[in-house]
Amino acid sequence: MSSLSVILTARICKPSLARFPEACYDERSGITSGYITRVHHELHGLSLQHVVINASRVDWQVAQEPSGSLSLVDSLWNAIEEEFKGSGVRARQHIMWLLQKVAYFQPNRALALARWAIENPTEELEETNSVLGKVYPPTYTDVLHEIPKLLKHVAYNLEYLPEAVDLLW
Repeated sequence: MSSLSVILTARICKPSLARFPEACYDERSGITSGYITRVHHELHGLSLQHVVINASRVDWQVAQEPSGSLSLVDSLWNAIEEEFKGSGVRARQHIMWLLQKVAYFQPNRALALARWAIENPTEELEETNSVLGKVYPPTYTDVLHEIPKLLKHVAYNLEYLPEAVDLLW
């Protein structure tokens, strides 16, 4: 992990989480700081997942404000969508687990990716070093089983409830 990764990881820990919105955008001008993009390029794994979750929350909070048309997570979501669409079963399942945590804050995007997942299955299975993963490999059915959990969080936004229910049936 680079020194910048360590610094960025430290900046998003719980003690400084209250300042995360300030690091993401300037409230007066409404302009993004580029922080999210820099973090996205430096972090991976669990640290990046926390950034996606926190950025999605901040983005949702900004969108609730009268002048809130700014999107902080476009670059992150574009990368997540691109990775999901180019991945096999294991990666899609992991991405679904992440999206379940942010679906409430990003219902439109989560709904769109769930719809895409249903319409575009894959049988590609990435290699793993895990013995358990080799003995019990996931199938695309396992990915599809994650969609109702994601849609539950989407449906908490009443505006998206009809679409979420339609996708279930």
